[in-house]
Amino acid sequence: MMSKVRVCYLKQTFQVGRFEITPYYAGHVLGAVAFEIKHTGAKGTRSVVYTGDYSMTPERHLGAAKIPMTRPDLLISESTYADTIRGSKKKREVDFLNAVKETVIKQGKVLIPVFAVGRIQEMCLLLQEFWEQQGMTVPIYITKGLTTKAHKYYQLFLDWTHESIVDNFMATGTNRLAFHSVKAFDPSLITAPGPMVVFASPGMLSGGMSLKIFKSWASESCNLTVLPGFCVPGTVGSSVLRGDKTVRLDHHTTINIRCRIALISFSMHTDLKGILSMINRVRPSAVLLVHGQKRNILTLKEKVEKQLRIPCLTPSNTERALVPLHPTSIPTLASISFLSPPLPKQTEAIPSQSFDTKLTEPPPAPAPVPGPGPGPGPAPPKKRKLGEIGGNRGGGSDVFRRPRWARISAGRGFGSSR
Repeated sequence: MMSKVRVCYLKQTFQVGRFEITPYYAGHVLGAVAFEIKHTGAKGTRSVVYTGDYSMTPERHLGAAKIPMTRPDLLISESTYADTIRGSKKKREVDFLNAVKETVIKQGKVLIPVFAVGRIQEMCLLLQEFWEQQGMTVPIYITKGLTTKAHKYYQLFLDWTHESIVDNFMATGTNRLAFHSVKAFDPSLITAPGPMVVFASPGMLSGGMSLKIFKSWASESCNLTVLPGFCVPGTVGSSVLRGDKTVRLDHHTTINIRCRIALISFSMHTDLKGILSMINRVRPSAVLLVHGQKRNILTLKEKVEKQLRIPCLTPSNTERALVPLHPTSIPTLASISFLSPPLPKQTEAIPSQSFDTKLTEPPPAPAPVPGPGPGPGPAPPKKRKLGEIGGNRGGGSDVFRRPRWARISAGRGFGSSR
């Protein structure tokens, strides 16, 4: 299986059959990329940009997506937050830090259910900086397993992280993603006394260690659970955000919720504003939206078509979509004589100062002036520029009507590539 795996680098184009594939930095999480795919055939070149998940806002640990204006025939974009415009990032960070500090000062415990990559790196960086500024010694933990394993890759591939992290490492040799203030969590600490902050996976309280800790801490009013993003309906996290005071896990287990609950979004997905910005930057001929709730996708589709005037497709899973494509231009060789319109007759002169058309006879030719002998002869006619009719371009009675030009391209005009 590994023999079929190929290593590719950002912005480096590689060939697969007739397809040219180029990866671009997408933000979101470590290793996330968008792909531009081009195919050249008998009818010309067609291209698609597939974003995958991406972020248009730079974070502490990662940069924003860097997908250039490629003008593809189709842009396939995620639409997870198609109906959401997030508020101030600074305010969200301040709200998070204040809520955590207030809880631990009162000897409470803070649980933050997160996925193994993305949010946990962002929030740990934020919390570690705050802890150092405030001189706080309350322990911060990360649960073992996939979370700690995934974090090692963030420490290893610094060239994928935010520029500030790379610059700090080059200047001081210190890796800010080492998290010296963060320790590995042992399950025995669930019942330990005293305040603490625990990042536990998986997110949404859908099972595993995060749900196990929540069952033990949810009944205490001094504790806090911070949900940093969307929770899928049917998960415990979704019930908690809905305001349920009891959650029944099975026939034998019911959780009584007395702890404080806070929803403070640290999602690595872009929002509505970011999606529109991506479309406007890439400049596709058509857009196809995926990875979102149908109602929200339809709302975004309306905005794309009205504000950006770009056709937008919203197929459901397994549904086939027909993408409207512009005809490509046909290369054509034409001679100057073919492009130049024929000169009109002299009797079609139009006075420049009047809208009345008057037919006049051409003036008689002047009589030749006798000379001492054969001279150099009349001057050759002035060479006309392409598209210039007659010798006077600005005004006067000898300006002739300019015939209409014929388009010879199958696209949007002569020389057009679309």
